[in-house]
Amino acid sequence: MSTLTPPVDQGVRDEIRTNLGESLCVEAGAGTGKTTSLVDRIVEILASGHADVDTLAVITFTEKAAAELSTRVREEIEDAIPAESDPARQERLASAAAGLYRARLETIHTFAMSILQERPVEAGVDPGFAVMADLEATLSFDTAYGEWRDSLMEGDHPEIARGLNIGFGLDELLETA
Repeated sequence: MSTLTPPVDQGVRDEIRTNLGESLCVEAGAGTGKTTSLVDRIVEILASGHADVDTLAVITFTEKAAAELSTRVREEIEDAIPAESDPARQERLASAAAGLYRARLETIHTFAMSILQERPVEAGVDPGFAVMADLEATLSFDTAYGEWRDSLMEGDHPEIARGLNIGFGLDELLETA
């Protein structure tokens, strides 16, 4: 019978899951278990009562990652409920499973938009604002960039001239913008 050898970084994985009093930065390559460690941490946060689904925010960059994270958190919570021996932790997990649809497991864009929608006056935005569709946003950017670039080229800007003289061209300017 063979036994599984724990990963060489098991101590770090355990710290990610259990060190809930500190913010942690986890940096690792693809396929090394970052998402698994994050899911384990989220489940522990909910089970321990450090947060509930209404006070938890988990932010990622892509819709795909947010969907995967949400699915995996739900699966792990549902698996953890019957395995949990502490009735208080089991109740918190059951409550989290029931309310997970309210949790903020979302992209940075969705999170920012929800904050702006909740507090438009404080943010200084029109309460009726809407997020532009991709094509609309691209066209709006292209127009604004073109106007900005034209106004920049009309004036005297030695810093732009220096950049152009050392090979920083309009393509790099556009990419930077």
